[in-house]
Amino acid sequence: MGENGVSSAVVIVIVIIVAVVGVGGYLFLKGEGEGKITLSIENVKLCSGVRGGRDYTVQPNATFQQGDIVFLYFEATGFKAREVDNEFEVHVKLTEVWLYNPDGSPNFRAENPQEFHGTYEQAPTYAWFHMSWGTYTWTSLGQYKWKFTITDAISGATATGTAIFVLQGGENRFTLTTSVNPPGAGTVSLSPPGGTYDSGTSVTLTASAASGYSFNNWSGDASGTSATVSITMDSNKSVTANFSSEGEGEVPPLTVTDFQAGSTSGTAEDPGCINDGGPLSSTVFLDAGDYCEVDLGSKFRVRQYRYHGALVNEDQSGTYKIQYWDGSSWSDWDTGISTRSSSWSDWITPSAGTITTDRVRIVATKIQSGFNWMGELEMKY
Repeated sequence: MGENGVSSAVVIVIVIIVAVVGVGGYLFLKGEGEGKITLSIENVKLCSGVRGGRDYTVQPNATFQQGDIVFLYFEATGFKAREVDNEFEVHVKLTEVWLYNPDGSPNFRAENPQEFHGTYEQAPTYAWFHMSWGTYTWTSLGQYKWKFTITDAISGATATGTAIFVLQGGENRFTLTTSVNPPGAGTVSLSPPGGTYDSGTSVTLTASAASGYSFNNWSGDASGTSATVSITMDSNKSVTANFSSEGEGEVPPLTVTDFQAGSTSGTAEDPGCINDGGPLSSTVFLDAGDYCEVDLGSKFRVRQYRYHGALVNEDQSGTYKIQYWDGSSWSDWDTGISTRSSSWSDWITPSAGTITTDRVRIVATKIQSGFNWMGELEMKY
């Protein structure tokens, strides 16, 4: 945890490259003769694990965006390789890693940096260190600096390196999440691709139906019945592409009259009050899991619902969910529906979009003060 409350996961990988065969005693890898070894850090590079893949950008020209995973690479040279029983011992430690904010304050210090200690038949010439930092929520834009220290445990020498990168526009990038209803009925493609965009970017979504399905409509942060729609990324957004099985377009849209004509059953008390057209009579839910089911008699397309509460629901802390029969099991259509006092809600279009079903039910998921009351439920296309 950094001093600014920023948490991060650190993964450190150390690889020793064997390239030079030693000839007795200590192996001097840098300098011009015995006693002139210089432990050093070379070839420092940075890359983004999200935007840049593993194509390293040599610092200080590395720039990143909010949500990027940052990789740091450097090489250690000039360490001693001590000959022991015709093998060469190497002991290189990464002893300290600090990340500093643009204002110079410390952000993060790696705990228990790793080390490499081993023996080889050949004496290595350099070791490379590869470290990745998990996704940050950066504190501010600007120039950040890493400072890291290595130690040659055999010679006692130390060396310090730095890596500088710039965070640009981090607070102005937004995520677009897409889903398909029902699952497997089609796909959604994005142009430009990626799913994370700078503020103001126009993104075109295209729905493609799988075999046996046709596109129906968009829901969530997009709307319309055209298979292609464009949205502007000015916040995080979620869009669902709704599909219908072939021939489903002939299924009639549900009217409130159709819904009220459905027969009722369930474990809630007086389930028939749920769709009798009279909100002054109430269905009572005593326990979580109590439900009231409406059998529509045949399949309809259903898009919206609204509900009327009761005066006893004054604290409005109880909750419901609405489910529909998908032909083999009950699936959630909307959840987290709060109890309400004696009034109608607005017409609600669930993010799951249009459903085709012959049965629906409302289920109590949380009971307030001993019971939930519902005066009336209405559904329509």
